[in-house]
Amino acid sequence: MEEPLRYETLTGLSRGQLAELAARVRAVITDVARPGGRPAAAGLFRSVAMVVMLMRTNITQELAG
Repeated sequence: MEEPLRYETLTGLSRGQLAELAARVRAVITDVARPGGRPAAAGLFRSVAMVVMLMRTNITQELAG
């Protein structure tokens, strides 16, 4: 069984704060998927969490992926 990610440790934000941030991002962006294109590897919530983690810890994108 896969252990859930500890978003608070990785990002410095609570799960509620991340949810609020993801909701604000969703309100601003349009659909970024191209018709007939590949589905996203990560959903919006995880994508937002990864960007926050990258900004906070300055790790490489390869490691974050």
